[in-house]
Order: sequence, then C-alpha cells, then structure tokens
Amino acid sequence: MRRLRRPAVVPPTLADKGVRERDLLVTQPARRSKPASHWTEPDVRGALRAMQGWVCAYCLKDLADGDEVEHFRPKVPHPAGTFAWPNLLLICAVCNRQKNSAFDPAILDPTRDDPFDHLVLSSTTGRLVARDGSRRGAATLQVMKRLSSEQALTRGRLNAVNKLRVFLARYDADLSAGDLVAADEIRRAVVEEPFSAVFAFMLRQSMEPGARAVLGDDLVDVISRHPTMHGWLDAADQARHAAAQPSIAALARRVRVASSP
Repeated sequence: MRRLRRPAVVPPTLADKGVRERDLLVTQPARRSKPASHWTEPDVRGALRAMQGWVCAYCLKDLADGDEVEHFRPKVPHPAGTFAWPNLLLICAVCNRQKNSAFDPAILDPTRDDPFDHLVLSSTTGRLVARDGSRRGAATLQVMKRLSSEQALTRGRLNAVNKLRVFLARYDADLSAGDLVAADEIRRAVVEEPFSAVFAFMLRQSMEPGARAVLGDDLVDVISRHPTMHGWLDAADQARHAAAQPSIAALARRVRVASSP
C-alpha cells in the first residue's frame, strides 16, 4: 500500500447518475443490497485504474485476473457514499472480503492517508507493522491481516527491496557515466508496480532517524545524491491520470449513447 493521488475529475457516469441513484439508496434501504450499475461502468473503472494502475489499492496484487470496485465506507451502513467518487477504490477480491467482513472506520484509506505515517515496512522480512502508538495502523492490520502476514506479500516486498537496491545503485552509476537513456529506463522500472510502494517506503525511511541502520549507507547515500527521486512517484501518477482522461471521456460518451432512449 502507498499514498494514491485521486484525480480531481469525477467519472462522468457518477456525475450523471450519482445524485439520483444515491438519493434512492438513502430513501429505499432495500436497494442497498442490490448491485449498483456504476460497478461495471467502464469510465468508472478506467478512472480508478488511472488513479492506481492495474493493482489492488491495498495489497498491490496485479488485478489482471479480476478486480472489484470497492466502497471504502461500505454502502449498506453508509448509502450516501455509494456513488461518491472519493469513496471508491479498485481492490482484489481477497482484500475486499477481509475489509468488509470486519470494517473499522479507523483503517487507512490510501487516497486520503499516507500509509507510512502509520505503518513501517521491515526491509529484512518484508512485513508491515504498525508504527508505535498508531491506532489506525494497528486497526488496518487487524482488519486486513493478509497485509502483514501473507507469505506471498511479505516475500514480494522483500524481493522488491533487494531489486530496488540494485536498480538505484545502477541508476546512480548510469548518471555518473553520463548515460541518461539507461538511467531513465531504470527510473521507469522503479515507479512501476509492484515496486512503487516499497520505493515510497525507502524514500520516507531515508529521511527518518536511523535511516542508515535500516536501509544501509549505500542506499541512503544514493537517495541523498538524487533528491529528484522524491518526485518520481507523483510525476508518474500525474502522467497516468493525464493519459487516461481522453479514453475515460470516450467511454462515458458510449455509456450515454447506449443508455439514451
């Protein structure tokens, strides 16, 4: 999990239908257990993928095999948020089941919270643990236990830590040698999922007390020599948002044409 920047533009389907259908859900409780049409609307899914890439917003699992439009605040007890753009995420089925079966409003929303304000990633085990004193970090890991304990996730993070050490050292060497093309290829690889959350942790940890003990002198030195690294993820997110806007608008036009009388 890492901080996600939600695009300001509301998917057109939500803007067109959201107010009317939200009011029906608020006034007619029986409708809340029925599937909502926006779960399958292509412009909504397109906007969510533009926000977070093709990965689960929580575990960062590749969603090529299936995704689910998730309401951060579940729609049955919180019907007003059913069609609210700030309440929607794209996540995998396993995270969806864990989150909704024991929802706690204290859990982290990656579009509003920086997870590393509340969680710490062990660079030696790949496990996520709550920061000392963070009730929200503890609540998140209590509800979504797989984030801290599932072996495939912890192993994947640890592998990412080790690969990123190599990548960033190579980036430093390529720049020193004047090979800007090779360096930029490394940058593109680093900001791609599933490395991005681990990279975000490394950037955050490099500025905290004890960084050298956690990350090692070589990695801290590389990051300090290249402060522009701290803007890589935001720049990649903004580029993905901008590139997706024409296709989202085109998808919304198709939806409107298909649903018109």
